Amino acid sequence: MDRWDDAGIAAASAAVALAVAVWAVPSAMTTAESALERASLQVLEGHGTGQPLLWRDADSGRAATILPAAAYRAGDGRMCRRFSVTRATDGASTSHVACRDHAGRWSHPVPAGEQMAGF
Repeated sequence: MDRWDDAGIAAASAAVALAVAVWAVPSAMTTAESALERASLQVLEGHGTGQPLLWRDADSGRAATILPAAAYRAGDGRMCRRFSVTRATDGASTSHVACRDHAGRWSHPVPAGEQMAGF
């Protein structure tokens, strides 16, 4: 049997197509969502517990309050911190958790398609 039979070529082609699609598809996150996520991570670094940040996106006019809670040590040893994001338009609030990565940066993955605070 030839090493590059039809099934092998099809599998290799599918893998390349998937890699190109993943790389080429733009992020589902809008500019406002990306700015809100950056602001929330800055709050975790520079705001004390309960010290809110009033955030507004200059382009879209969307606004929210980001409120950090106390830091805590997770079971795996990472430093983590909860925070909430409350939309100014309707008061809807979502809770998030961010943890420091191995380089000491705050990170909190947002699953694909999920928007922070409905933005």
